[in-house]
Amino acid sequence: MGNLKSAITNHPYFAKIVLGLWLFLIAAFVLYKGVFPGWNNTAGDFNNYYVSSVLVSQGEGIEQFYDNDWFFNKSIENGVEQGAKFAPFPPITAFLYRPLSGIEFMTAKRIWLLFNVFLLFLLPFRIKRIFKLPIVVSALIISLFFVPLASNFNFGQAYLLLTFFLIEAVGLAQLKAKQNLAAIIVGICALLKYLPLLFIFYLFKNDEDLKGGLKSYILKQKWLLFFGGTLIIVLGATYLAWPNAYSAYFSTFSNHMQGDLSGQGKFAIGFQSLDSLLNNLFVPNIAALVDMPILKPIIKGVVFLGIGWTCFRVFKQDSYIFTAINTSIFIFGAFALIPASASYHFLFLLIPVVSIFKWLMSLKAKQSLIVFVILLLATFFIQAHHIPEINFSQTLNYVFHYPRLWCLLLLFGYLSYTKLSTKHG
Repeated sequence: MGNLKSAITNHPYFAKIVLGLWLFLIAAFVLYKGVFPGWNNTAGDFNNYYVSSVLVSQGEGIEQFYDNDWFFNKSIENGVEQGAKFAPFPPITAFLYRPLSGIEFMTAKRIWLLFNVFLLFLLPFRIKRIFKLPIVVSALIISLFFVPLASNFNFGQAYLLLTFFLIEAVGLAQLKAKQNLAAIIVGICALLKYLPLLFIFYLFKNDEDLKGGLKSYILKQKWLLFFGGTLIIVLGATYLAWPNAYSAYFSTFSNHMQGDLSGQGKFAIGFQSLDSLLNNLFVPNIAALVDMPILKPIIKGVVFLGIGWTCFRVFKQDSYIFTAINTSIFIFGAFALIPASASYHFLFLLIPVVSIFKWLMSLKAKQSLIVFVILLLATFFIQAHHIPEINFSQTLNYVFHYPRLWCLLLLFGYLSYTKLSTKHG
């Protein structure tokens, strides 16, 4: 971290101008693309969370929420004219915006937007404290997420809040007396969105616990009981209250994991997933490369095995111990495999990016850090509509219109290669 700090210290006037201009432009982008449109946006993801919370407060059964037509009609009845959709959210998601359910729709959305702006203001200070980074560096790292932040604000999403909780959990895990609370927080986040399941590995300690061997190391992680207990208690309670909700949820979720999104189909390029690409290339449609659906699970399996084997090699290099670095690399690999992605999902990468950033700075690997930042910005910023149409080949046109997928795979590959070629860290 010293190189970046010294650059600012040795050239304070120039550095302050560049830093100030960059942060000003980022703030302007987030305001223009996120806060201002979000203030009046009536068709965002906020609708989905808000309507489900309103319906729960009215005593409706959550199992009905997975009927898209029923849920859409109910949303209109409750003043959300643009409609809403609950699937494929887990049942407990219906409680996420519960404190806002008694407030009129647009007022509630604006309160949520202002609350998220407040969280963004707090974020660099929390990263500074928890990850021991200068406030300037913390702000710079957050600024790389200008597209995900704007998307989260505009659509009224919950990813900034959940990311904030995950950061706090990592901070609490550093205090032995707070590890159990950290595990509970990660457990709740994982019940709402499945990707935070991987963040539990940030809670493992890799110091004196290693001396007794791997079995002893695992047994000493007492907080695992609180993590598992949180999952069991919350899932058990919601299942007892709405047993039919989980059968409806798993039916929708199984399709979702195959890239067949409820109400949106399985060919949507906008979600930039491996599933969507393979569906477009091999599953019968007007422009399929070849009508051979069997190729989809084969190619998907090869990609999964490749990423899994690479993660195993990274894990083996670290003597099968979870660290902040290998966990961060695993999360990048998982992002390349998720069945659908949107810009706001990338807010979950904030902790991995901070961890990778600190690691590369500690290695004084300036070139690696530059490549990492460029690939990261490309992943966040380049959208399918930025790619020109390739008229002479529909196949190539599909392949090139998945920039987010290719950038994620490049990021994972580059980070894995850097880690495996490094003797420590």
